[in-house]
Amino acid sequence: MTKTALLLSIFLSLTLCANAYSEDWQSSLDDAQAALRNGNLNEAEEGFLKTQKLIEAAKGSDKNDLKKMGLGLVDCLVGISKVKDKQGEFAQSDAVYEMGLETLKKFCEGGWKSHDYADYLPDIAELYDRHGKSEQTDLVWKRIIEIRTTVSPKDNGKIIAAYEGYSKYLRAHGKPEEANQWEYKANQLNP
Repeated sequence: MTKTALLLSIFLSLTLCANAYSEDWQSSLDDAQAALRNGNLNEAEEGFLKTQKLIEAAKGSDKNDLKKMGLGLVDCLVGISKVKDKQGEFAQSDAVYEMGLETLKKFCEGGWKSHDYADYLPDIAELYDRHGKSEQTDLVWKRIIEIRTTVSPKDNGKIIAAYEGYSKYLRAHGKPEEANQWEYKANQLNP
């Protein structure tokens, strides 16, 4: 399936009505994520697409849960991206994950500069790294650090996790001196 065909398929699945309006989309999402964890890729993909349909069908029913439903859609796109990654369809995996990040911006207060947004970035950094996209991986880790240090500079736990994640990435790619600098920064914040 081409990248365009995949994106069109996902878009169409988002616009179709679900057969069972009353079914709980969160339960469906949990089932799809469990299938992914268990390595049942076809079941997982079908589950994520079903969940997207259920969320779309429920959108008009509860305006108060719009952000939660939006994040559910993002989780579906992330899940499909992980399925595509495990199937070796790296370009599609990256494209779907990037679509998820674009969708996420719409539901996060502060857009790409929010902690909600930053919470999803380590996964895309990992995907980019596995797909041999070192320049993008490095940029994503720097964005994570930028968000964590500027949005909530007193949230040491998230800043430490960002420093440690970047340090681990650098060390794995033969840059121990840079990795040590980020580890040092993390240790400075750790009580």
